[in-house]
Amino acid sequence: MSSARLRRFAVSIGVSLFGLMGSLHAQTATQTASIQLSPAAMIIVPATVTLVSSGSAFSAFRGSLDLNFMVRTSPVGSGSLTVQATQFAPTGGPSIAGSNLTYTCSAATVGSACSSVTPTSLTTTTATPVVNAIGASTCTGSGCAGSDPQSVHIDFSLINSPQFSTGTYTSTLTFTISAT
Repeated sequence: MSSARLRRFAVSIGVSLFGLMGSLHAQTATQTASIQLSPAAMIIVPATVTLVSSGSAFSAFRGSLDLNFMVRTSPVGSGSLTVQATQFAPTGGPSIAGSNLTYTCSAATVGSACSSVTPTSLTTTTATPVVNAIGASTCTGSGCAGSDPQSVHIDFSLINSPQFSTGTYTSTLTFTISAT
């Protein structure tokens, strides 16, 4: 083969390969990601709340806590936050019965806090309200109204009766938050 003919053949192959490369193509695909967000709630509580007396004989024991929470309700839903107590242990000390342990609430950043004036009595049988009327379409976090997290302040008071035996007594406070 002559060199001129060889050059034409090489150019011809190069053009043919270039034509093949031009026919290669890229493909793009899309996928839709979807999630179903349901009403949800979460409570963040301190490990303990300690009730202390002011030092005067038989003055009430008092303590407080700031309870933080996150909540998301549906467009037609609502939410609430409640508390229930267990009986003090061991026996011989204060009792939950008889309105011995009461609480007031204030500064709820969403919903309506329990009264800040009239104390609510804790019970061992029924959960009592801390925050009510968490409204429809409530959310916590970026893009939502209110704080992140939401919060409520709770003040506790326990009578200090001379009939109580000396010692250390504990009661478990169970906070429950719900969202629909």
